[in-house]
Amino acid sequence: MLKALIKWRDYYARIEDESVGYVMPNHVLFQIGKDLPTTINELRDCCRSNMTPVISRYETELVHFLQERI
Repeated sequence: MLKALIKWRDYYARIEDESVGYVMPNHVLFQIGKDLPTTINELRDCCRSNMTPVISRYETELVHFLQERI
């Protein structure tokens, strides 16, 4: 799952023309990989105060991405 999340993060970093750390810091990536949220509310709970603007903007896409891989 971590490999898939790294690819997701890289893809959206390129779309946003931002660094991967800005899109999703490593500690958030690992937390999402550990918790595997399948709803937007679970994603928000998982990220809490670490929700980046890019994750917020693409939260629906991220949840769908995770649902497809679980």
